[in-house]
Amino acid sequence: MESNDDPFERIAGLQRQLERRDQEMSRLREENARLIGKAAHDLRHPVSALLTYSELLLESEETALSDDNRALVIEMRRCGELMRKMLDDVFEIARLDSIRFDWEPAAVEELVTQSVDDLTSMALRKKIQIQVATEVGIPVVRVDKARMIQAFSNVVSNAIKFSPSESSIHIRIARDGTFASVCVEDSGPGIPDDEIENLFRPFSRTRARAASKEPGTGLGLAISSLILERHGGRIRVESSGKGSAFFIALPLSTERELAFGQCRE
Repeated sequence: MESNDDPFERIAGLQRQLERRDQEMSRLREENARLIGKAAHDLRHPVSALLTYSELLLESEETALSDDNRALVIEMRRCGELMRKMLDDVFEIARLDSIRFDWEPAAVEELVTQSVDDLTSMALRKKIQIQVATEVGIPVVRVDKARMIQAFSNVVSNAIKFSPSESSIHIRIARDGTFASVCVEDSGPGIPDDEIENLFRPFSRTRARAASKEPGTGLGLAISSLILERHGGRIRVESSGKGSAFFIALPLSTERELAFGQCRE
């Protein structure tokens, strides 16, 4: 049997192989996300039960807890709350690739302001001021509003967590070519150079310690990155010996996209 030396046929064959492998990888990713999502969902029930029982122990007038035992139950509740938040974040990551986004036009300033308002109590506890400066005349973007507010909130809450008490967080909204640019700058301890590359990967943690000593799941920034990718955007960080600046780029909508309701999926 003679071999086919036609270079175009060989290229076409290789392309078909790549397409089959790409389809298989896509199937495996979907299956992996489904299994992770199911596991996270199933674990919610025992964690919720743990929180319910701890609340009953703390609130019941019939249960006489010693100071040491009360401290143990409070710690149990704190750990349960962290576990529930982690399961929620794992479930969120598992479904982000497959859920349908609700696209609509929105002003970037509106999205950022809503995320800041949602974090007011968190900032007040540490007496942190959040200052927002917006460039005039930035066109609207076409986004899933709830998801984009979630992405901004994760970045801002991270800044609050790592900033010292009675400090300020500066948010600047501007236009950068065909993108809206949002910069969130804090005065925290900064991020080591060798850890920046992995910062937006799930469960990534840095050697920097949160000023509030609040535990985190290591998933918030990864979720923000995935949401921005679905919108055709991106996120990066610059950090020095003190403080970090997170730069978010979000594509501005064209008149055609706004007129015909097009999205980037």
